[in-house]
Amino acid sequence: MNIIAVIPAHLASVRFPNKVLHNFYGLPMIEHVRRRALLSTVIKEVYVATCDTQIAETIKQFGGKVLLTSNNHKNGTTRVAEAIKDIDCSHVILLQGDEPLLLPRHIDKVALEINKSPLMVCKVSVFVDVFSLPIHWILYCSDLDTKKAILF
Repeated sequence: MNIIAVIPAHLASVRFPNKVLHNFYGLPMIEHVRRRALLSTVIKEVYVATCDTQIAETIKQFGGKVLLTSNNHKNGTTRVAEAIKDIDCSHVILLQGDEPLLLPRHIDKVALEINKSPLMVCKVSVFVDVFSLPIHWILYCSDLDTKKAILF
């Protein structure tokens, strides 16, 4: 398996503009996410997908890999789909750029489940053991109009 992680990001957040570049204990929030993803024992590569040069330059300054995209995306999923079109990988784990406290073991858990069932396709915004949830919770978590928070 060649599993990669991609962090879609843009500066035009409605509720908190420039959120992913907000300083969080000395680093931009997105850089915390990228570094935590790099701590995963399973992920082969970590990319940031963005249309914003300010994000791209920030990530490059820290030695990160950037995939430039158009600025016409309505969500992170379509941004990632464009970004990976030329990337050789078997699976992509989409990470949120505003989760600086992401734990690498959660990324590993999702990746290990993918390794167990390579034909499985799932989309989760947070790392939760979606495979053991009742079906009504999976449908609830898939509803884009429902705000979610998972505490570990």
